Amino acid sequence: MKVERNVSFPTDIEEVKIKHLVEYMKLSDEQKKSDYNILFIFAGEIAKYMKSEDGKNTADVLRKLFHNNVDFVQTFEWEGVKYGFNPNLDDNLTLAEYSDINSLKESGFWESSHKLATIFYRPITKQIGDDYQIEQYKGINEKLAKDWLELSARIPIGAIGFFLIIQIDLETTSLLSLKKAQKKESEQTYLVNTASTIQSWFSQIKVISTSRK
Repeated sequence: MKVERNVSFPTDIEEVKIKHLVEYMKLSDEQKKSDYNILFIFAGEIAKYMKSEDGKNTADVLRKLFHNNVDFVQTFEWEGVKYGFNPNLDDNLTLAEYSDINSLKESGFWESSHKLATIFYRPITKQIGDDYQIEQYKGINEKLAKDWLELSARIPIGAIGFFLIIQIDLETTSLLSLKKAQKKESEQTYLVNTASTIQSWFSQIKVISTSRK
């Protein structure tokens, strides 16, 4: 059987698909050092037929693509449907969204990027200017997630990065609020203890004063 050895490798993150990102993120740090493992993600068995020097140069380029800065994608079209980034991810997640995101987080954010994308992006139902509303969340769309393995990896990369920044901001805000509350509680406790101490002093003074009479 003749093996087709012609393959085109991406030169920009736009050309890298989510399925490539998922396979790359499944590799351990040690496995990512292997040129063959990197080439296999994009070329499959054809990678074994590449010349050593060509393979090394190509693998180096591909590795860099996964670490390039990626712009956040607010909206995009897929098969005639316009999808928008979930505007409620900052502080108004539904319980179902929160539960599914946490579940995917445990199995690996990047490895589940095609499924996360279906939570982050949903069909736009109404749009006026830059403002829009998206379809109500109905759970992870497994079929769409599978189809989106062919979607450009820059979409989930930018979205996950944006989401993580939001979470850090929320956690920082919560931590500051907690510290502020703890400080207030500490001050209130101090005042109560101080008042109790002063009252005790007055009681002692009163007792001494009475005994002297």
